[in-house]
Amino acid sequence: MTPGFFNALRRVLTVVAALTAGGILLFVALVGVAVYVMSKADWTGWGIPPQDCMGTTFSVKGYVTDEDGTAIDGAEINAFNTGSYELPPFNVIAVSDERGYFETPSAYSFACTPFEVRVSAAGYQTQNLTFYPPGEEWPDELPESLTITLIARDATDAR
Repeated sequence: MTPGFFNALRRVLTVVAALTAGGILLFVALVGVAVYVMSKADWTGWGIPPQDCMGTTFSVKGYVTDEDGTAIDGAEINAFNTGSYELPPFNVIAVSDERGYFETPSAYSFACTPFEVRVSAAGYQTQNLTFYPPGEEWPDELPESLTITLIARDATDAR
C-alpha cells in the first residue's frame, strides 16, 4: 500500500474522531441543560410536589359514626398502601371502641405517596378513602383526626 493511502486513511479517521468527540460533547451539553431546566421548573401543575418527598411516620385516628351521629363500636379501620419500587407496603389495622374512637399503629410512608383507608362494620357499607400522609400540604392530606360516617346497608343489599 502506498503512503498516500495511509495519509488519506489517517485524515478520514481524524475527521470521524472529531465528529464523534463533538457529538459526545454536544450530547453531554444537552443533557446538562435539560437537567438544569428541570431542576428550576415549577412542577406543581403536574401533580408533583414542590418539596422533597420525605418519609414520615403517622397514625390514622378519629371516630366512626352512623348517619345519625351515633358511635359505631367494632368498626374495622384498615390503612394501607401497596408500596412502590422505593417503598415497602404497609398495612395497619384498628378497631373502634364504644365511643367510635380508633387509632391505628404507626405507619411509615413517603409524604407524596397516597394510601387507602378502608372502614367496615357489620350492617354498614364499606367506605374507601384516599389520603396523603401529613407533611407536604397536599389537598387530600390526612387530617389530624377523622370522622367517618358509615351508611347502613339496605336490608335487600346482598353484599
